[in-house]
Amino acid sequence: MPHWLSALVVPAKESIETIRSTRGRQAATAVLMRLGQRAVEAPRLFEDMTVDAWRLRAEDCADSLLRSLEALALRSEDHGVPRARIAERIQIHNGRAESVLARRHDWTSSLVVTSPPYPGVHVLYHRWQLAGRRELALPFWIADERDGSGPSYYTMGGRHAKGLETYFATLLTVMQAVRRNLRPHAALVQVVSFSDSRTQRRRFGDVLVEAGYQRHPIFHRASWRRIPGRRWYATDRQNTASREFLLVHRA
Repeated sequence: MPHWLSALVVPAKESIETIRSTRGRQAATAVLMRLGQRAVEAPRLFEDMTVDAWRLRAEDCADSLLRSLEALALRSEDHGVPRARIAERIQIHNGRAESVLARRHDWTSSLVVTSPPYPGVHVLYHRWQLAGRRELALPFWIADERDGSGPSYYTMGGRHAKGLETYFATLLTVMQAVRRNLRPHAALVQVVSFSDSRTQRRRFGDVLVEAGYQRHPIFHRASWRRIPGRRWYATDRQNTASREFLLVHRA
């Protein structure tokens, strides 16, 4: 970790450890995560920053977090969920999708919104890149978590030919597990990118058909957008990884 980044992040991490309440530490960690990621992505804005300026940035980030939580509470109340009961309505299960869903046959859903790993696209889900280059394991240090997995664990396969075969085989297994927990005509909404959209997008669709889905009649054509801030190596004319596609299917 560069000295200037360590001088900002380490004292902040130490101050978080003095917070007594668990929720307070979690909220402060979320703020440090967001601010730390901004510093890593745009180091020129933070290299000469004073501790006081860093603290003001953290306060702004915390205010943004609180405003977002308040908006969530108000929207939940509009749908009949008191803010005091929001936490019990939200469930997070950490594990492989097919394993989690296999244990919960009582779950049924009419909507799934997801963004699976992008086949063949270089995305570091488990690292931050300093100015888009040097890799840092900083998020795991901030969260006090161990990282024992390589890139292919997070991307469902490497970028080589064998890795792509693993990717689509895993995608089929996961999507079949999701399909078993969907109600009739439930919608599956996905945002995904491809290193070669001409071939991979068709194969992606074939896997979904094999898993029991069909293109949604209203959204029969995929929409796409150019990803803002995409890394320089993904914006080559021969590389379609700078585009994200919105795909909508139904059970």
